[in-house]
This record gives sequence, structure tokens and C-alpha cells, in this order.
Amino acid sequence: MRVQSGAVIGSQAGVLPGKIVRPGVWWGTPIQPLDEYKRQNARVKGLARLRDEVDRLKKKLADQQEN
Repeated sequence: MRVQSGAVIGSQAGVLPGKIVRPGVWWGTPIQPLDEYKRQNARVKGLARLRDEVDRLKKKLADQQEN
């Protein structure tokens, strides 16, 4: 890999062989811009809430179909 001047790489970031890391703040595995990493991480954290909502809607639909 090659890290250009001005690049900041977060700890435990996954940089693939042959990758050129340009100036900016990079994070995650695989390495990505910090803003993108934060958006993706927020979505993942919301999955449990989304799963609970889907389960609640399934139950509501099943209850309605029984009546």
C-alpha cells in the first residue's frame, strides 16, 4: 500500500495490498472515508430496531387476518 501525505488512517483499518490512501480521514474494514463509515455504522446500529418493528407489524397483520 502507499499512504499519501495528509492521510489519517484509523486504528485497525483494513487497507488492502496495492491500495493508495489519499489525503483525508479513513476508517473501517475495508478502509473508507470516515463520514461514510459513520453513516454505515449508524445504519447497522438501527437494524435491531428495524427488526423489532417488522416483527411487530407481522404480528399485527397475522392478528388482523385471524379476525
